[in-house]
Amino acid sequence: MKLLYITGMYPSERNPQYCVFIHNQVKALIKNGVDITVVNITVNGASLKAVYDGVEIVNLKYKDRTRTIFYPFIAINLLRELKKFVSLQEYDIVYVVHSSANILYFGRFLSRRCKKPLVVHYRGFNIFNEYNETKTKGLFLNQEKVKRKVVLSSDLSIGVSKKVIDVIKKEYPQCPTAVVYNGVDIQSFNEKIVRNDGVFKIICVANLIPIKGHKFLFEAVNNIHKKYPDIKVKLEVVGAGFYEKVLKNFVVNNGITDVEFTGVLSHDEVAMHMQRSDILVLPSVYEACANVCFEAMASHLPVVIFSGQGTEEIMENGISGMIAEKGNVSDLQNRIERLMFDDKLRESVGENAFNHIKQYTWDKSAKTIIEILNKYCLQNL
Repeated sequence: MKLLYITGMYPSERNPQYCVFIHNQVKALIKNGVDITVVNITVNGASLKAVYDGVEIVNLKYKDRTRTIFYPFIAINLLRELKKFVSLQEYDIVYVVHSSANILYFGRFLSRRCKKPLVVHYRGFNIFNEYNETKTKGLFLNQEKVKRKVVLSSDLSIGVSKKVIDVIKKEYPQCPTAVVYNGVDIQSFNEKIVRNDGVFKIICVANLIPIKGHKFLFEAVNNIHKKYPDIKVKLEVVGAGFYEKVLKNFVVNNGITDVEFTGVLSHDEVAMHMQRSDILVLPSVYEACANVCFEAMASHLPVVIFSGQGTEEIMENGISGMIAEKGNVSDLQNRIERLMFDDKLRESVGENAFNHIKQYTWDKSAKTIIEILNKYCLQNL
């Protein structure tokens, strides 16, 4: 099996932490015998062929256009560039990782041009729209229509959780779909460092963007500080994003103490920081299935999330994780306090989390992908 694996987000030597979960899945597929060429479409750098951590990468530079009238021209230019590096007929499947509408359009265009099956792996709920939708009229068809055409013309749509697939099935029940959960490298996270510093340490690892819900967590931690002034609680915020200045101002303006913004950390550094924490809180209001929660659970950490997210599918509330009512600061605070004051509960939830998540390996994820690709895309070839 040979995949032309198209994405708009892939790690590099300069930024090895960026979307590392995609790289981990690619490596697992290769280990299981799949021949893969990654086509990384980016606005940075130059078009070139390279090898990153043993994976063949074709970097294609393009100009990102939001108006769909430009999409055919973008696709033609990308195809022209791609042909300089690969022979398209060698591949069995065009495999596109959830990206912007114009990259999805290119995947559909390439599949039709080469007469190869199209598979799209969706990693978010925004299947039919963009987070920041650009509305257009008349000849300027909007991005939602483009994305719907991609779903309808795909031989298979893969979701990282059942909730992702539900978005498709609600409107297009006839479309072939499958769920493939992400994995985790247990060996990189399976260690818990015991601290005796008298500090209850909360870690939050997420891009600094509004949908990650940091403000809910800041408010909950601030309430805990006021309620228990003699107890030392520290919040460590790992990540970066355009919302960083807003969040830092929110912390300062509301007098919230003991919040540290670390910026972006390497994968190994994230593991180390998790191993030195007591719990992980991810208060996202829009989360398909957060890989950071897999990693925290592999680190024996209790995880607290909001309801309504795909991440719910990998934990049992009160047993292997804590699920607070979406957007409810008081409920989020209550879940944190229960774990903070009940050492036995915190330990049992962390151990149950580890015992459950260790079955979610990248190897298992890769084998599932191979099985469904053979079923839906290759059986008639």
